[in-house]
Amino acid sequence: MPYKNKEDRRKQNIKYLNTENGFLVSKWNDLKKRKGKVQSLTNDITREEFFELWEKHKKKYGWNCYYTGKPFRIDRKLAVKGANKRHSAPPDLLSVDRFDSDVGYTKNNIVFCRWDFNDRKSNISVEDCKIIIEKYIERQKRSERRMYSSGGLVQ
Repeated sequence: MPYKNKEDRRKQNIKYLNTENGFLVSKWNDLKKRKGKVQSLTNDITREEFFELWEKHKKKYGWNCYYTGKPFRIDRKLAVKGANKRHSAPPDLLSVDRFDSDVGYTKNNIVFCRWDFNDRKSNISVEDCKIIIEKYIERQKRSERRMYSSGGLVQ
């Protein structure tokens, strides 16, 4: 379908990206071109596997975050011409997370969650989570739950 101008093409592209398939294709493409630490990790998931995982997620969790159970959504907006940055992501936007940040995007390491949770989780590893939980349990067992021997009382 030929477009009269670039603006019509942009609007049609956003319309597609706001469909379930369009949004997920865009997410899969994004994870395949990730840079930095993720680039050095194994990212061997195929597009077919990615979509299979999405279907399994929907069957088990619906359109809800793997971690919190809160609902998420898809949403893309037209970029503002001349803007220095993209629109900020809404907190309930569907996001693809590496469950263990020390492992790449693999079939056994991808979960679908909300953007706000993924942003808070950032690059924490499973091992770091275990340490935090161990320290939390240790502190809960203290009669006076002080963070440090000379620190303030934790409520």
